[in-house]
Order: sequence, then C-alpha cells, then structure tokens
Amino acid sequence: MSSQTQEWFEQGVKAAESENYREAVQWFKKAAEQGHAEAQLHLSRCYYNGKGLPPDDEKAAYWAQKAAEQGDADAQCLLGALYEGGEGVRKDLKKAIYWYNEAAEQGLAAAQYRVGLLYEEGEGVRKDMKKAIYWYNEAAEQGDTDAQGNLGFCYYNGIGVMQDYAQAYYWFEKAAAQGNDCAQRGLGVCYYNGQGVVQDHAKGIYWLKKAAAQGDADAIRILNQLKR
Repeated sequence: MSSQTQEWFEQGVKAAESENYREAVQWFKKAAEQGHAEAQLHLSRCYYNGKGLPPDDEKAAYWAQKAAEQGDADAQCLLGALYEGGEGVRKDLKKAIYWYNEAAEQGLAAAQYRVGLLYEEGEGVRKDMKKAIYWYNEAAEQGDTDAQGNLGFCYYNGIGVMQDYAQAYYWFEKAAAQGNDCAQRGLGVCYYNGQGVVQDHAKGIYWLKKAAAQGDADAIRILNQLKR
C-alpha cells in the first residue's frame, strides 16, 4: 500500500470527522480503488448510510465485499448483516453466517453476538445452543450488551446451560447498567423474586420501570400485573 493511498484515506477520515461527507467520499473512493481495505469499508458505510452521496445498498455491499475479502473484520460483519437482511444482495443466511463467523473468529464482539443469535434461532445453520452459548459468552466478556442480556436469559431459563439464577443476575446486571432494556427487565424480575440476589421489591420495580421507560412491552406487562 503506497503512502499516497494512505494519505488519501487519512484525508477522508479528517473530512468525515468534520462532517464534510462529500469530500470524504472523494478521498475514500480514491484510496478504495487502490485496494485500501479501511477506505473500502468507510466507502461502503457512506453508501449504506447515504452520507456524502445517495444511499446505494448494492454499492455498499460491493465495497464491503472488497474489504471483507482482505480480512477486515468490521467489513465482514457489515457484509454478514447485508446478507442477513437482503440489502444490496440477495438474502442468504448461509453467507451471512459465513461472514459473521469470519469476523467473530477475529474477535469482533458484534459478529460473535450475531453468530450466537443465528445458532440459537437455527437461521442459516442447524440450531445449536452449545455454540450459541459459546459465542454469546465470547461477546459478553467483551461487553456486548445484547450478548450479555441473551446469556442472562439462557441462564435464567436453563436454555443451553444448567439453570443458574446467580449467573443470570450477573449478566443482567452488566447489560442493564449499560442501558439494555431487556436486561433491565430481567434484572428487575431477579430482584423482585429474589432469584440470584437478595430479594428487594423496590429495586425490582426500579429496574422494571427503567425497562418500561424504554418501551419494553414485557416490562410494562409485568408492572401492570403487579399493580393488580
């Protein structure tokens, strides 16, 4: 990679940081066409989000593929999402899991969560809760709140693991503190019922209300039931 190509990419980053996306796109294109993987990823995101140019999912997928094939984990995860949603490409869950897995193996938490979710749901792969738990745990350990929340519910309900309220509480608390509404609901239930933690109705109601305030339908339903 030439120093000139790297300079073009850096100029694009500076322009994007100043929210001058039209200029950023020009620099990213120059670098992307020379094979700069990060520029290809940034250009893909610009096309996907319609920043600096009209939205174009097909071009977003094209440039994401270019970067993904060079091993860029973020691009691999983005490409997986495009295949999963059928955006810019024909929907293909097998290709989605392939690219998510490529990124997950590189340690990208967001991709690890998606791999776990697809294994739990049996989408694009044979349902396998052991693999789902493995990838949820990998992502959860890195702070991914969705993975933490799902892992909490797996422990709470004994899905793919032995039921363990203490572990459920542990993961709910971590995700709830970062604003995950589902985990806030789970944490509220744990406190209210004294599952995995000393029973505390006030804290239970507090966390259920936090989840409800974010629109969590189950939290709203539980609170309404408790009022009766």
